[in-house]
Amino acid sequence: MVNIELWHVWIVIGIVLFIAEIFVPAFLMGSLGIGAWAAAIAAGFGAPFVGQVAAFIVTMVVVFFLLRPFFNKTLARFDQPVKTGVQAMIGQDALVIEPIDNITNRGRVKVGGETWKAKSVSGQPIAEGEHVMISRLEGVTVFVTNKE
Repeated sequence: MVNIELWHVWIVIGIVLFIAEIFVPAFLMGSLGIGAWAAAIAAGFGAPFVGQVAAFIVTMVVVFFLLRPFFNKTLARFDQPVKTGVQAMIGQDALVIEPIDNITNRGRVKVGGETWKAKSVSGQPIAEGEHVMISRLEGVTVFVTNKE
């Protein structure tokens, strides 16, 4: 016959709560799981059931109010959408490698190792060597503004 002690039950409860954390984010179930493991430690040291429950509650409350805000703040950064492709270029700095003149339809900029056909948003010419900022893209042409 299998001899199951109370600390085994607390460990299993903790594991189940951590698995539930996958489905219920915000570190609520994780806080309960850590509390269950604290109760398992108390049970392992021979604490009575009331002491195990007290260890569970105290640890869960401490973890919930101290660690949970940290995890939520850390994980909130991952909820921000990642800009890719064209959207990632808007706002980036570029270097003018061929003078930009909208009237003659000339001008090129270098952005992160790539060169792009460029036009000035204001319509004013921009000299070679100037640093500009990308405002928008239309097809394969970037529209830039002076950084000044």
